[in-house]
Amino acid sequence: MRRIFITMLISTMVLLFLPLYGFAQSGTQTGGEDNLKPNIVFDMIVKDKFSFQTIAGILYSPVYKRSSRPEINYVMTDLRFIWGLNPEFTVKKLNLEGNIDFILELTHSFIFEGAGSVVSGVTCLFRYNFPFSTDSIFPYIQAGGGVIYNDAYKDRSQILIGNNIEYNPQISIGVRYLFEKNWSMDFEAMFHHLSNGGSDERNTSVNAIGALIGITRYF
Repeated sequence: MRRIFITMLISTMVLLFLPLYGFAQSGTQTGGEDNLKPNIVFDMIVKDKFSFQTIAGILYSPVYKRSSRPEINYVMTDLRFIWGLNPEFTVKKLNLEGNIDFILELTHSFIFEGAGSVVSGVTCLFRYNFPFSTDSIFPYIQAGGGVIYNDAYKDRSQILIGNNIEYNPQISIGVRYLFEKNWSMDFEAMFHHLSNGGSDERNTSVNAIGALIGITRYF
């Protein structure tokens, strides 16, 4: 099962990076910065505009097997409120003209293997949206963190999680596919960390990777 999941995750990450590769090739072949034009999705993600995303997937830990890191695997569901901060954020060295989003995320996970049963909390994220040369595909990268409540800490046989309140720094790469005006399908590969920052002696922590799929509504 783990081998199948890792194969699927690698395939997902390749698919996520293909648009970035195609974008770079397009920019190189057609003259670079002068040909980087916003697409339909980019036109919708502008300053002071909002979107709403719901996304879910499966995360597996540990990333690599160690005796001190027993498995905690969970199904994650996220509700994200997204605010477009800047319509023309430019990374000049890479000839990229994208924008930054601020995201407030409500997250809830069901643990299906390992200690505990729930992980729930609030996360703040910043997302960089890359421009792309088609009217339907829009890649992004995001990172952030927040606080979560869990019940795994009650299980004294595990040393991963020591407190009921923990931190959840994370990073994701994703692609949005615009299938209809104001709607997109979203695909992400995520690295997710759970830790109490050393405030409890049980803090071996959780390092999980996974793939998620969701949908976004633009307003």
